[in-house]
Amino acid sequence: MRFLCPECQEEFDCSRPTGDEPLTCPGCGHEFADPDPTVVDDLGPLAAGGVAPGKELGGFRIEEKVGIGAMGEVYRATQLSLDRTVALKVLPSVFAERPAFVKRFYEESMALSALNHPNIVTIIERGNVGRIYFFVMEYVTGRSLQELMSEPFEIEQILKIAKGTAAALNYAHKQDVVHRDIKPSNIMLSGESEVKIADFGLAGLMAQERRAIESGTKRPRRMGTPAYMSPEQKRNPLEVDGRTDIWAAGVVLHELVSGQRPEIPLRQMPSEQTQTADPRLDPIIVRCLQEAPEDRYQTAAELLADLTYFEAELNRAPRCPACGKLSPVRFHQCAHCDESLEEFFDVCPECKHANRKEVRHCLQCGVDLEKGRTIVSTKVSMLLDQADRLRLSGSFTEALRMLDEVQTVEGRTFQEERRRAQMLRTKTLEERREAAKRDYEEGKRMVREHRFKEAIALFKSVPKDIRNTTDAIRAAMQLQARLAAERKSEATTNLIIMATGFILVVIILLFLVL
Repeated sequence: MRFLCPECQEEFDCSRPTGDEPLTCPGCGHEFADPDPTVVDDLGPLAAGGVAPGKELGGFRIEEKVGIGAMGEVYRATQLSLDRTVALKVLPSVFAERPAFVKRFYEESMALSALNHPNIVTIIERGNVGRIYFFVMEYVTGRSLQELMSEPFEIEQILKIAKGTAAALNYAHKQDVVHRDIKPSNIMLSGESEVKIADFGLAGLMAQERRAIESGTKRPRRMGTPAYMSPEQKRNPLEVDGRTDIWAAGVVLHELVSGQRPEIPLRQMPSEQTQTADPRLDPIIVRCLQEAPEDRYQTAAELLADLTYFEAELNRAPRCPACGKLSPVRFHQCAHCDESLEEFFDVCPECKHANRKEVRHCLQCGVDLEKGRTIVSTKVSMLLDQADRLRLSGSFTEALRMLDEVQTVEGRTFQEERRRAQMLRTKTLEERREAAKRDYEEGKRMVREHRFKEAIALFKSVPKDIRNTTDAIRAAMQLQARLAAERKSEATTNLIIMATGFILVVIILLFLVL
């Protein structure tokens, strides 16, 4: 038989154990007792004596072997009394002689029987026929997640699996049951892709393990599947809680999203490993895989809440107008029929990155898009209202500046606002043109009234793009200069006349005196 050392992770061959003798790893010398398929993945054939297709066992007819789970082989069987299909888990004969293993086997069935949830495999019965120990579970039509891992998953499937797993864990943890061995092979998917968590074996085993250690009869052993074990589970298998299941769920979710297990510590986001991955799951996975338990989700309910939030966002996702299917969030063309999806994208008001409309946080800069668009929307509305008031008051230049600012706002979200700004701009330009004509005529009237300073100021206020007033200003200035010269000449003449008159008066007076 081949075993996997829980310390150095090396596989080694060993003859089948007898009594309660511990196994010793030839590589690192670590001793560990009671090996089982949970610790020792790929344990190999575990023949259960007397169990074979066609045989009857305690009212159940064995149909076929469907796999090896923690602590035993699993068979599809028929419950003869009800003529229904069930799953039969049988303790391997190699362990049936050992009281410790038999007790563990029953501990597992007790752990399962206490759980009643649609996402957890239900236990129906347990018993033994002679030295063959078994318990009966509901038969899940479908395959394990492990069997399906070679195929890519659509985001809706990933979300359904993640939510089902989190819901099952949330329920189990509320019953003070920690699974301790969440992994793809323990996540069953029914024909409708409904999640069923199997093998709560370690949950039942740990109660017995703790009692044995506290009594001093054995030392703590690491139990679980190494690739999915949390850091604290590797350090001390007894000092774990529901957060260790959250870690394992994070590993599974990372594997579903990226197609591979995470490197710890994380060196890149799961979505960076494949273009089809949804970046919105990155923060959920990262939080699950925090090394310190206090930095993870503290309960499966919190994990489920974030997954539900993401589901609400996904439910708002637009479908391809041609084939009606959903594409990965970063695809601008349909992944199924190549139809353009550009109409479903809008720019981030912060970094200008294009995001699909239902996305709430920019996939590029992380800004809250709904909040950002609300801020922009408020600003745009304010600019439009102010521009309209300025137009009515005759402040056309400032009104046009604000309307131009509205038209620079990017994104399909503000198409209506840009259209309104364009209409208002056209109206403002027309009114500005009419006002300029009135000002020009008023300036000409002022010139006729010789109010040159006012006229020139009014001519200068007329926008050059509407009418060139240079000639009018020049003419007004020339007329002003000519009139000024005429007035000056007239004043000089009057002064000469007055001076001449004065001199004549003086001469006459002198003549009379003399």
